Amino acid sequence: MTKYDYDLNIFMKEEQGPDGTYDHVEPWYLHIYEAEPGMHYEHGEPIQLTETEANSLIKTDPYFDGQVDAWYGLEGFIRDKAHLLSDRLKELFYRLPVYKEEVLF
Repeated sequence: MTKYDYDLNIFMKEEQGPDGTYDHVEPWYLHIYEAEPGMHYEHGEPIQLTETEANSLIKTDPYFDGQVDAWYGLEGFIRDKAHLLSDRLKELFYRLPVYKEEVLF
């Protein structure tokens, strides 16, 4: 069976200020992508993280220091942060298809 490989793009949106410059502003978002060699395919829409989720998953993790747009493999993210995941994110992640042969669309 062919297992899906998912990556997470974790980012803040970039917005233009009144002076015309762009800056990244909170909240944080998480966007799931299906990863294949040399390609990424969006899986749904970006998910806005709550302040609590962002505080526990991103703001306390040195991996994200100074970053406003980072990639993280879903399996590693779940393994590294299992004890910090909200019920909402757990449900979302565990609902994703695991094997391509099981998807009938």
